[in-house]
Amino acid sequence: FVRKVKSISIDQIKAIFDKYLEEHPEAWHFSAAHSFAQAIWEALEKL
Repeated sequence: FVRKVKSISIDQIKAIFDKYLEEHPEAWHFSAAHSFAQAIWEALEKL
């Protein structure tokens, strides 16, 4: 998991988070920290 995170740029992380929020409006009521963690987790599962 850590190796995957180290290979992702800040711009990619922002794009992952933006895409997650765009595709999951039902998650907008969760905290930003929760949504961010979920977005990164789902993206890294696909790698």
